[in-house]
Amino acid sequence: MLIGLKMLRGLILAAAMQRMVTPFREESKVIWSNSIGTALISAELARELHVPHDESFTQGLLHDIGKIVMLSHDA
Repeated sequence: MLIGLKMLRGLILAAAMQRMVTPFREESKVIWSNSIGTALISAELARELHVPHDESFTQGLLHDIGKIVMLSHDA
């Protein structure tokens, strides 16, 4: 199975985001789990609704990015 460029971008973004949350407190694990879960559910809903699922994955992944920024300032 080949993946498209947009899905590849989403996977790279997920890897980068995981590296961002790793150094922080226990809350980062909750944020990471929630972001991945939201991304996967968003992509699946998008498939069911016949809309671009790769973009939905990225949007779900980034929906809590502000919390990571706040954690980085508290550390």
